[in-house]
Amino acid sequence: MSVLERILRLILATFFTMSLPGAPASAAPVAPPEQIQLIHKGVLLIATAPPAGAKFSISLVAPKPGMEKMRDALNLLYEKSELSRTTIEKLKKNGQVFIVYDPKFPNKVEDLTRIKAAMFFPNYFKNRGDKKIEKSFLTIVTRFGIKWTTPELAGVLAHELVGHAVQQLLGRIDILRELDLECEAWLYQEQVLQDLGVDKFHRDIVNFRQNLENHYCSDFKRHLRQKDPPSLKLWDVLNPDVPWLLAAFEIYVQALKASGISGKAIKAATGMRIEDRYRQVLKEGLPEDQFALGLAFRDGLGIPRDPKKAAKLFELAAGKGIKQAQLEIAFAYDKGLGVTPSPGKATKWYYQAAAQGDPFAQFKLARRLVAGTGVRKDEAASVKWFRRSAKQGMALAQYHLGRSYAKGRGVGKNLVNAFKLQIEAAKKGLALAQYRLGKIYANGEGVAKDAAKAADWFRKAAVQGDKRSQFSLARILRKGLGLPKNEAEALIWYKKAAEAGHGKAQLSLGFIYEKGQGTTKDIVQAYKWYALAAKKGVKGTAERRDKIAKGLTPDQLAQVKKIIEAWKPNKG
Repeated sequence: MSVLERILRLILATFFTMSLPGAPASAAPVAPPEQIQLIHKGVLLIATAPPAGAKFSISLVAPKPGMEKMRDALNLLYEKSELSRTTIEKLKKNGQVFIVYDPKFPNKVEDLTRIKAAMFFPNYFKNRGDKKIEKSFLTIVTRFGIKWTTPELAGVLAHELVGHAVQQLLGRIDILRELDLECEAWLYQEQVLQDLGVDKFHRDIVNFRQNLENHYCSDFKRHLRQKDPPSLKLWDVLNPDVPWLLAAFEIYVQALKASGISGKAIKAATGMRIEDRYRQVLKEGLPEDQFALGLAFRDGLGIPRDPKKAAKLFELAAGKGIKQAQLEIAFAYDKGLGVTPSPGKATKWYYQAAAQGDPFAQFKLARRLVAGTGVRKDEAASVKWFRRSAKQGMALAQYHLGRSYAKGRGVGKNLVNAFKLQIEAAKKGLALAQYRLGKIYANGEGVAKDAAKAADWFRKAAVQGDKRSQFSLARILRKGLGLPKNEAEALIWYKKAAEAGHGKAQLSLGFIYEKGQGTTKDIVQAYKWYALAAKKGVKGTAERRDKIAKGLTPDQLAQVKKIIEAWKPNKG
């Protein structure tokens, strides 16, 4: 039995005795209170709590909100993505579909670094000898994945539950290479990104597309180049025609079968060929191949991670005009990934990619021109590059261009343009822009003051974890600034902002506990939050802390000081 299988059996040990559709009712014990299960859209959802006393590197999502997040992500797939909905329906006709949120997964002592948000496990029940279920389609959502936004989690489920599960249904898991399995699964995820209108210029999405085209789908694209050149052009757009590409992929799979290429044969030969392949591509490879192999070394895609080799390959390909390679080597020099950090070289390569029209590179170049990082400070030039990136729809560029207009930085001050740009970025879901719009409406910056609209935009950013918006929303609710007072809700947002490390929120929370406003008076909590705010240098908090200390017993004071020493801001 493999290490992975042992882990999985431990994780799911409590699940397999529950009643499944068609199983005798007598076989189903009552679920323990720390476990929640729900059949939604015909899919069995299960959420569990961690074992008592378990400690993890991040705060954990409880079973109930975890269940709600999975349900909402599944709803998105059904309501917004026709391809995902029809595929899941096909899976349900052929077996039981499971989505399990387990905060213990991955086991932190095991080497499961490839698992980030979720993982699909083929044939688990079959491997157990369970004859009740001919096929089962099981996806585990990890403690990390459950914290992703609902659209992001929906995309991950499309990759794991839709893409990989349909491969299991078609019997491809054991005959295709990992490269090809990931290519097909990522195509399903790409379709969901399109269906949900995800910002394609976000760096994570840019990386997603690079890995998709230049590593996982590199052999598929090579096949199209040779056998079906018109279909190759489908990749050269922002939103490729995924159904057409999936149809072409079917033809590619048949070609692989005819050629005798199998996953096991490739895997056996890979280790011996890595160095030879590296030397060959380094010396005489096409720039596209150099970039693709660079991505593989950067991310450890089927080969050991090697940032130095990745950077060397990226720089070679960048010098031959590959835009994505220019962006990657710029980032490498910026962060010191496989090379000695060099602000000047990073700026040089950001400029090369920006000149070729890459919106992310244009944004990065503009930011460096504002700060004078690796280049002479030039705010007027920064506006030019922000504008080029913003015109391509990049939300961060729209936000920063809006700030340039608002401050008159490198361009004439224009609050109308600033407002329009923040609206564009905010509607894309950018919390920075949503917070800024809240401030615009709260202060009347070029628009009429409107507390209700300010609160609405603050709330949008607050639910994304923006602590400034959480504090601003709490302040509006607590003081009734143009809205009815709501001290109970204000307390919720003050707590979130304070726990994230917002100094003024900590001061406000201390005052609320000291006076018992909207909650029970608690001078221990008041001391804690005043003390934390004082550590951040918030004016007046040290005096308040010391005043409160006089009302605490020595034991209370010693206990709360230990809590303060161990306290860390919530980044989850």
